[in-house]
Amino acid sequence: MIIIASLSCKDTSNNVVDFNTKPESLNVLESNLNGFPLLSNKTNISKELGESTQIKPNCVVHSNLKTTNKNVTYSCWVFSKTSLFVFDVYKDLGYCSYVDFSQENNMVSTPRIDLNHKTTLEEIKRIFPKAYDLKVLNNQNNNVTISLIDNFSDEKKAFANLIELVFEKGLLKEFNYTIEPEYIEALNKGI
Repeated sequence: MIIIASLSCKDTSNNVVDFNTKPESLNVLESNLNGFPLLSNKTNISKELGESTQIKPNCVVHSNLKTTNKNVTYSCWVFSKTSLFVFDVYKDLGYCSYVDFSQENNMVSTPRIDLNHKTTLEEIKRIFPKAYDLKVLNNQNNNVTISLIDNFSDEKKAFANLIELVFEKGLLKEFNYTIEPEYIEALNKGI
């Protein structure tokens, strides 16, 4: 009974909690997909990558809690002629939101690691140990998802931009990247 009572007492000290469990970040400004920047403007995407196979208007809709950014809508430019990847486009900004690594010619090069179909969970564990410790196992298909944040994420803001690396049987299968609406306006002005 004494143990229960002591556990239920409130800690009134002003201790600051250290969130060491936050995953590492990936510098997306210094990263590229097959030599093309992960973030670019629509003109450069069309010029360098050619015509997309398909454009899906309104494919991503964010209903953010911030009233100034409600219902931000992105179009998805799908490229699938020689490899499969997608750029989400908002106003003039496009960013690589999806890469399929089952097609062996795709590579996302970052300052810390080159991500491709040969990238293993063990490599991620060595380079991003915090993110590895926070991995999520999908019980239906046994895929493992590693989540990272990008270098735009600001601890003062409520939402973090998320990069998810999906592994199947220990090898990288997908790269998924989401930029939250509260960052997209600022990026649109700077790219």
